[in-house]
Amino acid sequence: MTNVLKIAMLPRNKILLSLISAFIIMGIIYWIDSKKKETGHLENLEYSEQVRELADGMRSTAEQLLSFADNQKKKLQETEDTILKLEAEKEKLRSAIAIDKDNLDAIFRLQEERVKVNIGYERWIGFFLGVGASLFASLIWSAGRRISVIIRNKNKRRSGRSKSEEEPPNPSREDENNWLPKDNPFN
Repeated sequence: MTNVLKIAMLPRNKILLSLISAFIIMGIIYWIDSKKKETGHLENLEYSEQVRELADGMRSTAEQLLSFADNQKKKLQETEDTILKLEAEKEKLRSAIAIDKDNLDAIFRLQEERVKVNIGYERWIGFFLGVGASLFASLIWSAGRRISVIIRNKNKRRSGRSKSEEEPPNPSREDENNWLPKDNPFN
């Protein structure tokens, strides 16, 4: 015997196999019986009864269809009413928006005119401020040079040295500072 048959021959497995087989057989019998009842029921009715049942079924189906159609008509009418209300409101809003748009355009045009007038003033003010700042910087520079010359002259007088007693200039330093003016106070 094969291994499967040996396992199936065990007492516990025999009982399980028997129960499963019984349930499957009972299910098949129940299914066959229900099919016979369905076909037997129709066979037992007379022809006029079958026609009457079909007519009643069709009548109820037609009534359901009519009620469904009426419900859909009502929903469609409600939707159309809502659309008409929304279109009327849209027209009201459109006219309000057009008025607001005209007002905004007028405000923007007025602002542009003011900017055009003010831009000339701003440019002239900027120009004169730049010239004034340049003059002020020149004055400060000139004052700084004069102050440094005065301080250097005072230091020379205090030390009592004359120009001839000063140290001889370093030629390498003169080459480096060749681009500076001769009377530069910072040399």
